[in-house]
Amino acid sequence: MATKTYNRTTLSDSLLSFIQSPTHQNREYLFSQILTFANVKAKAHLRPYAHWWNENAGDTFIAIEDLADYAIIKFLNYLESDRFDKKAWTENPMANLNRFFQCRALEWCRSEMTRLKRQTRPDVSPVGWDGVQSHHASPEQELIVSEIEEAYTRAVEGLPEDLKRIVRGKRQGKKSAQVAVELGVPVKAVYEGTRKARALLRVELQAYLSA
Repeated sequence: MATKTYNRTTLSDSLLSFIQSPTHQNREYLFSQILTFANVKAKAHLRPYAHWWNENAGDTFIAIEDLADYAIIKFLNYLESDRFDKKAWTENPMANLNRFFQCRALEWCRSEMTRLKRQTRPDVSPVGWDGVQSHHASPEQELIVSEIEEAYTRAVEGLPEDLKRIVRGKRQGKKSAQVAVELGVPVKAVYEGTRKARALLRVELQAYLSA
């Protein structure tokens, strides 16, 4: 998989333009510039772990896309949060952007490595079956999970049709590029749709949980 390089100056300028004037047009331009940056950085951060990843997860290329997805969504959410330090980012946009993506890469790698190790952990402990905790939830826990799943399904059905199709594709385990091809839209539209859908679903589920 060949990863294109990004233009540091163009990316920096697009980030500054959005910070100074967060219009829809500037946001779309920043998003188009950050896609390549995210893939380049994901590939660089995963390179030291490529051998481990190929042995335990099967494909480093998939991991690169997943990490890039994760970092982009985190970054876009951060841009719109109260924690965003406009002054610091204006003074040195690329240094902050590199630092942000490095932190998200380490965060994602730790989480994914833990998840993969947990999947391969034996179910039986050395003391025998009596020492193994039951995998079955209580009836009360199963009911709670069922209710939350129903609430989530209703929330998804309430999404606009374009976002609904993106969520369904991602829920089936498909990658952003695959969803984009199936829907006939640019990959960046899938990224953006995923972000919007998550924000809407978060609001709906928060209302459900606090009811």
